[in-house]
Amino acid sequence: MKAVEIASREYPILSKEERVKKALEIMYKKKVDRILISRDRNKLYGIVTEWDIMYKLSLSRQEMYSPYNIPLSGIATYPVDTITPGTELKTAVNMFLIKGYSSLPVVDDDMNIIGLVTKKEVIKFYLPKLREYDTPISEVMEKVRGKVELFHSLIQAETKMKASGYNTLIVHDKNRFIGIITAANIARLVFSVKKIYPSVKWEYYLSNLLVADATIRDVYTLSPDDKLYDAAEIIAYRTQKLIPILDEDENVIGVVSRRHILKYIINKGLL
Repeated sequence: MKAVEIASREYPILSKEERVKKALEIMYKKKVDRILISRDRNKLYGIVTEWDIMYKLSLSRQEMYSPYNIPLSGIATYPVDTITPGTELKTAVNMFLIKGYSSLPVVDDDMNIIGLVTKKEVIKFYLPKLREYDTPISEVMEKVRGKVELFHSLIQAETKMKASGYNTLIVHDKNRFIGIITAANIARLVFSVKKIYPSVKWEYYLSNLLVADATIRDVYTLSPDDKLYDAAEIIAYRTQKLIPILDEDENVIGVVSRRHILKYIINKGLL
């Protein structure tokens, strides 16, 4: 099977001259975490993700720039690895797992954008197969490696994300699960501060932000006895990338991510 067969053909595309503000607006409106960046109309230039935006609008950076004035070409990942219409889906999934990618643009010989293959689309395609297996989440979940206290400073959460490479962290208060915080939430909050307040006050307001200010509390969670299919369905049809696994006392004992599900698909020989 070719990867292009499950590629999203209508993924948001912006010109590299567009501003960060536009990318954030589209990410929020379309409920996506990345935007394809083009040059010369439909030729691929790069990709901008919520992670890229968080880095550029970093809480710890002291540059006195307005986020409105940052062109996407200034924060885009460029160049990016691509695949062609002839690339096998198994090859794309292996690139996800080996290189750590979450998406791969599909382009023709002239670098015209055809579509985007994402981990989410792969999981969605294999949902019927996953339903056939009675695998409990406890066999697939991993220990929580990225978590942060609810009333820690937002700078601490950002620092932890950068150090760990995780764009989603578990938020807890005295070991009690509260919710999650994502790179996108941090980026939006920082953007809002820099939009509302004059630059001379940015440092003051940013340094006083807490994890609680950006925490998502309405989160899908599962138990160790639930099935892997349940986690895959949430990830396939919701914006949530990470599923916290809670015990009877609502303590987080593990997580399941898109990567875990793709590894399961590979190990079961479903590709």
